[in-house]
Amino acid sequence: IITYGTTGRINNVVLKKRGKTQYISSLPDTSGVVATDQQTDHRDSFANAVSYALWAKNNPQAAFPFTPKEGQSVYNAAISYYRTTHKVVTEPADTRRKFNSKQLKELDLNSRQIKALLHLQNKGELTNGIYRRLTGVSKATATRDLRELVSRMFIISTGTLGVGASYSLGH
Repeated sequence: IITYGTTGRINNVVLKKRGKTQYISSLPDTSGVVATDQQTDHRDSFANAVSYALWAKNNPQAAFPFTPKEGQSVYNAAISYYRTTHKVVTEPADTRRKFNSKQLKELDLNSRQIKALLHLQNKGELTNGIYRRLTGVSKATATRDLRELVSRMFIISTGTLGVGASYSLGH
């Protein structure tokens, strides 16, 4: 009864309202989530806009290059102004999967394959030779492991097949 109609977050509890029903849940575990470069750029841009808006709010005597709309606070007008004049330019989204070691361990991959995928994600280059140097396995084992990663669509072969093949992350 006390929280009815309230929405938002209190510590690790989330309060939601859908229609006339109140829901209470815990925060989702986002420890395995890896932000994309675009998400990071937008988050940083918004943080800068908030800093600018706080400055504007605390300096009412300053001359602003914006005028709040009727009923709009200086804070909200400053955020809106900052976001429209400091657009985040993003490249086309990189649709390749991003992994962390915890996620990869849950995907029934051996430790060598996990090591190789993390290497490929960080360095952008993987060949049979690199795989062997990373893992210390024979050429036959490296070939088997890489074929499995290709068949499971974790990686794709770029360019030639067989000797000289290189791999990139799958989509």
